[in-house]
Amino acid sequence: TFPDFSRGNTWYAKIAFFFWSICQVIVQFIFGTLITIELSAVMLVVSVVFTDIVYIFFGLVLLIENIYLKIKSVSFRCQKCTHSYDIPIYCCPKCGINHIRLRPGRYGAFKRKCICGATMPLTVNAKGKYLTTDTLTGQKTVTKFKVTDMKSLCPYCGNEDNAGITHPISIALIGGASAGKTTFKVAFLKDFLDEEIINYNIDFEFPGNEYENEFKNIENYYRGLRIPPTERGSEYDIITFSFFLKHKKFSVDRLIHLYDMPGETFQRGNAQEGWQMYTFNDGAVFLIDPYSLTKVKEENQNELKGSSMGISTISMNELIKSLIDTLRQVKTPMNKKGKFTIPIALTINKADSRLLKQQIGDEAIKKMMVSYPDVFNDYYSTMDYLCRCFLCENGCSGFIANLDANFETVHFFSSSPIGSVPKGARTPFYPINVLPVMQWLILRTDNQLASVWKPSIPVQDLTDVQKNLYQTDKNYYDIQIRNNIDTTV
Repeated sequence: TFPDFSRGNTWYAKIAFFFWSICQVIVQFIFGTLITIELSAVMLVVSVVFTDIVYIFFGLVLLIENIYLKIKSVSFRCQKCTHSYDIPIYCCPKCGINHIRLRPGRYGAFKRKCICGATMPLTVNAKGKYLTTDTLTGQKTVTKFKVTDMKSLCPYCGNEDNAGITHPISIALIGGASAGKTTFKVAFLKDFLDEEIINYNIDFEFPGNEYENEFKNIENYYRGLRIPPTERGSEYDIITFSFFLKHKKFSVDRLIHLYDMPGETFQRGNAQEGWQMYTFNDGAVFLIDPYSLTKVKEENQNELKGSSMGISTISMNELIKSLIDTLRQVKTPMNKKGKFTIPIALTINKADSRLLKQQIGDEAIKKMMVSYPDVFNDYYSTMDYLCRCFLCENGCSGFIANLDANFETVHFFSSSPIGSVPKGARTPFYPINVLPVMQWLILRTDNQLASVWKPSIPVQDLTDVQKNLYQTDKNYYDIQIRNNIDTTV
């Protein structure tokens, strides 16, 4: 406040008070400003310290939440567009408004207010609530909920994603057209969900009605009551089938995604168009049709007569070349040696004929294990050896070398989803060696699931010696298999 410069009754009093007022103004402004600065500095320090403490606390809560999710291997992958993302869009259960990033931050450490008044949980273990009033009785009801109870949407495509807090496992089924991917998927899902997991007290659940309805169709395909579909809406359509696995020993539910990659894309050499989101796969089943090999087709022509199954026309060398080119273009992770880290379970599918069973089936495996017990003491490593020798016999040694040179982990299998050469369109399934293929891929990526699902004969990764045995000691195969095949059947 400025002083009164006109004070004083006499002229000399007025002059004295005038200079006094000037001094008063100088003192007020200088010392007043200094005091204000000091007080402001104190308030600023207090404010910054308080704000830092609050944000450090929010940061610690967020860090603990992220560590919790990391330890439990929780992540989010859309079942529709296959994108992987950090957090879905959550919808308020009261008003339905979307919340883009429901995580601890400046709006709260554990809870946040929606504009409708509902309290939204920001961590997995926090609880939200909202109040509703009955318009007729006036009775008020408080509803409590967790993050997992809220409707969630994919931030990329906007489709509803009911995955919740889960650990996803993604397996791709790849191969040329008519390689038998659909029958392989039908055989695995029916045997695994209806029989295998029951032995280990594992429960399953579908994330949506569309998967439940599709599984009912799968049961009809399996029993031979309906014909499995072979057509898709688009050459780039990737058919997804998802289901939850639940067990008391799991820290969170397991969400299994099976992706059926259209074989037509590989034949056209443009597979990358449909593979953009598949760098996160936990494994791939690479299915090949043995009857696409000229010699094999000729040797089995008597059994193939009148068969209803299609035969793949693409060569295996073209197929693997297209796959490798695709994975390079979408920047699939590699190890220090330049090999893709995604594990490949290569299965000679449709090994249905009597002749093929003698060469790469159970009959041949047991013969090798009995004849050379010191060398072949593991069922599935013996199967790998026989499959490699069989392919070499049919001019595919370059194909095998290409796989081993480009992929860190490869295991060869033989499988028969139907169990025999189908003579009619509606044929019941009696699967052979389908479950072990998927077991190897799924269990090697999930220790918790492996601690519960323990098959009697587990599939192990191959050593370099086992992998290269088909090159160093092919004579085992020649003596016991190639020279003792009964071609009269």
